[in-house]
Amino acid sequence: MNLVVAAVGGAAALGLLALTIRRPVFGCAVLVLTVPLTAGLTRGAVIPVLKASEVILLVVLAGVVIHQVTTRRSRPVSGLDIAVGAYVIGSIVIPWTVLLLSHWSADLDTWRTVLLPALFLGVYYVFSRTAPTHDRLRIVLNSTLVAGVIVGLIAGAEILNLPGVRDFFATYYPGPSQASYRANSTLGHYSAVGAFGLLTFILALSLAAFRHRDFPGWWLAAVMGASALGMLASGTWAALATLPVATVIVLFYARRVPRELIVTVACAAVLVVVLWPEISQRIESQQLITAQGFALPESMQTRIRYWTEFIIPALSDHLWVGTGTVIPSTVPDRLTSFVDNEYLWAAFRAGLVGVALLVGMLLTIMSVAWKQRGDMDPSRRVMGAASLATCAMLLMLGATAQYITFAGLSQEIAMLVGVLAGLTAAVDVRRPAAVVVANPKESTALGLG
Repeated sequence: MNLVVAAVGGAAALGLLALTIRRPVFGCAVLVLTVPLTAGLTRGAVIPVLKASEVILLVVLAGVVIHQVTTRRSRPVSGLDIAVGAYVIGSIVIPWTVLLLSHWSADLDTWRTVLLPALFLGVYYVFSRTAPTHDRLRIVLNSTLVAGVIVGLIAGAEILNLPGVRDFFATYYPGPSQASYRANSTLGHYSAVGAFGLLTFILALSLAAFRHRDFPGWWLAAVMGASALGMLASGTWAALATLPVATVIVLFYARRVPRELIVTVACAAVLVVVLWPEISQRIESQQLITAQGFALPESMQTRIRYWTEFIIPALSDHLWVGTGTVIPSTVPDRLTSFVDNEYLWAAFRAGLVGVALLVGMLLTIMSVAWKQRGDMDPSRRVMGAASLATCAMLLMLGATAQYITFAGLSQEIAMLVGVLAGLTAAVDVRRPAAVVVANPKESTALGLG
């Protein structure tokens, strides 16, 4: 049986490689569709050492590189390339150097964690170097939206406890256990499901706000509805709290409210009524409502206490370059899982330098995205709005978890940024150089005539 699975998997990988070399856009579409649907599979379930989502990325990346070499196609390095490259390279080189110089014992999992940002750079390269024509963009973005709908619907089926759904995903997509059930869908973690739903919602809302002709309104409304279902089913309060802020950013950027949003709000109200038993249970378990009013979720209060008592003091001795992703022994083993703040983890990985690289990358993306607001091309405006809201989402959600490292979610974020980079680079390449014609009289006066 294992030989059959290996043969089928090998044939599929070779087929995907050949397809990507010939038509990179189809490889990109397969990537954004299948990675979220395989991200929660355990490592080694399909191929030894690697996760299925990593194999798909490596195959598509190889195909794009071969296509670039054989067609001799290149483009200038952009500001986004520098920002993303600096973040990834710094996040790998600094902890690698710290581990080598400090002689800390590092196992295979530690080195794998050190190299993890390379996957983000790989996805960014794939989409930033694939020429983003309107037809290609439609294929890639529709594949992304389809993946978001599937993830959201599966999360909804989990929270409604449809027959056999929870058992299937608990077996093949194992996730963290919780006192009250929270949907992990195909991503393997409920927080990733919530943030993935928010990201898909942002993309669909951006397309609706600019009335992109390649995406029907009914389809975008359905995507936003499925995304809202996924967020509610995941019980991720951080994503739900960030949703209004991200929505306002997109609407302000586009300067209009699409009717699809109104339909989505109505559908979300119905979903809240249907899912109220599960939602109310989650509210009670987190003690969100007290006699004094609304309060921080109980889980967040616990994490803040552990951060201040154990984790931040352990980091204070390694403030500038971090610990190479190794959590010091002063933090009890049972509390190491609470180093789930994006900024704390960046500091353990590469110190304050790592935090600066992360924030600098996000701010650079936001700056480039904002500049697309007045562009004549609706595709660049859409990607600008989506990228701006996504980076704002990451800056806010980073205080609650390591969202930029979640499998499935990280690749979708890199895809958005890569497409934005490809679109803006295409503009710079097509823009003609300015030609200055000297006035003959001025030339004579300057002694040139």
